Amino acid sequence: MFIQDKSELESINNFQIFMMVMTEKETKDKKTNTMNVLRVLFPDYKVLLTPQSLLFQKDGQEAVMVDINNFEKLQDYLRAVFCVKTGPMDQQAFNPANAEAKRIADKLMQGRARIAAEKGSSMSSVIV
Repeated sequence: MFIQDKSELESINNFQIFMMVMTEKETKDKKTNTMNVLRVLFPDYKVLLTPQSLLFQKDGQEAVMVDINNFEKLQDYLRAVFCVKTGPMDQQAFNPANAEAKRIADKLMQGRARIAAEKGSSMSSVIV
């Protein structure tokens, strides 16, 4: 399922990867989990997966389609909602008021980086 040739990977965007994960039989659990999260995030909408898009339908309203043209925008919104860019490993998580506060913030970031490296944690996702 995974692409071994990195030159092929350069021609594939996040939406195409997302759709591959959503349609593969081996990743049915990921599709189920993704659809459940989308239903929680958009409780008033019926979320449907088509071969080339995600559709969000609400009774009496026109469906909203997420496809290759606007998937990045959805990713940006989800990053903001889940504070991906302001998480515990991001410098934006701290706003030091002076030099001493900056020194303490830097020390905290170093400690967090060390712990993350020891645990081998990763904070990445195809969706966000």
